[in-house]
Amino acid sequence: MEWLQKHIWPAEAKHVSGHFVHDGTVLACAEMLRGGTTCFNDMYFYPKAVAEAALACGMRASIGLITLISPTPYASDADDYLG
Repeated sequence: MEWLQKHIWPAEAKHVSGHFVHDGTVLACAEMLRGGTTCFNDMYFYPKAVAEAALACGMRASIGLITLISPTPYASDADDYLG
């Protein structure tokens, strides 16, 4: 928990955005396609950005919605995640 609370979550709060997730997904798609992977599952923030990146890369994807109690750059509470 210390690693998450003191390192990962603050880094996500500072850097994660729809643009960040989209660009990261495009890079991940390129790597997967190069290795022969044609479909992936994703459960991160900004699912619309992931879907747009997957479509742009011509990849199939199963995209789940994440729901947390605590606020993140993507949503403020559990209801906001589902909204």
